[in-house]
Formats: sequence, structure tokens, C-alpha cells
Amino acid sequence: MQVNLLAADPCPPQFAEIEPLRLSLKGLREKFEAILAAEGFSVSDLSLATLCFAPDPGKDDYCSICHATLKSKDQEPVEYIVNYLEQTLDAQPCGQSDLAHKAAQGRLP
Repeated sequence: MQVNLLAADPCPPQFAEIEPLRLSLKGLREKFEAILAAEGFSVSDLSLATLCFAPDPGKDDYCSICHATLKSKDQEPVEYIVNYLEQTLDAQPCGQSDLAHKAAQGRLP
């Protein structure tokens, strides 16, 4: 699931009927705006702010990987990927497993 934190309603349309998710994502966007403001920025300073949640391969449905991407209007994007254990992972496209990502980069043993 990809979430656009720059959208007024960050909930993806296919999940709009799930009220707890829709309200949680709205609250997450508000918290994101508050963090930006505390650091002297606003959403208007960004050209991209996305979160992508994907299942962690081989784990249950509650274990996910979060891929965050932020890009200011005049700089390169910054990416950060963390799993459900707060472990930082290599950058990989949203929804692509680490194994598939390594294979695509030719890094498999």
C-alpha cells in the first residue's frame, strides 16, 4: 500500500471505506506536518513524501516493511526503509522482496 503524505486525504482510494485506516492515515499526515513545522518546514517545501507498506516475505500479515521517500523541491530524494523490528534495510522498490531486489542488482551469491 502506497500513501502520499502530501495529499489532503492520504488514504489510497481502494481503502477509503475502511474508516479506522482512513482516520489513522489522516492522523499520520497531521503528525508529519507537525514534525515538519517543528523543524522549520512545511509540506509546500516538498515535492514528494510517500510511505509504502509491504508485507515482509515469510512473516505474518502484521509484519511489514515501510519504505519512506522524501524529496524537497530542489534536492535529490532521501529514502529510508525499516522493517517491523525497526531494522534499517537496503533501498528496494515498494513491494519487492529483498531477495528479488538483490537478484535485480546481481548481488545474489
